[in-house]
Amino acid sequence: MTEERVTQVIKDIDKGDTSEYHFYKVCPALLSSICDYNNWEFEMDGDGYNGWEVDWGGVIKTPNAVINVGGSMYYGTVNLIRIDNES
Repeated sequence: MTEERVTQVIKDIDKGDTSEYHFYKVCPALLSSICDYNNWEFEMDGDGYNGWEVDWGGVIKTPNAVINVGGSMYYGTVNLIRIDNES
């Protein structure tokens, strides 16, 4: 269920949605899998994980959007928000 919801949100953002979305029980590996399946690009920040909450960040690039991704492995959270258009 989570995988389908995250996929739909990314598709909505690609179509122009500018809302910010928060998910629980999502890790970078799940996002990578979703992006691979949909031919989207997922890049984690070069610094990897940070601090005791194991914070992490990156971007997802779809045909029409760049999406900022950030979360905490400790809490199992992730936030998605559109940051730019791919032109």
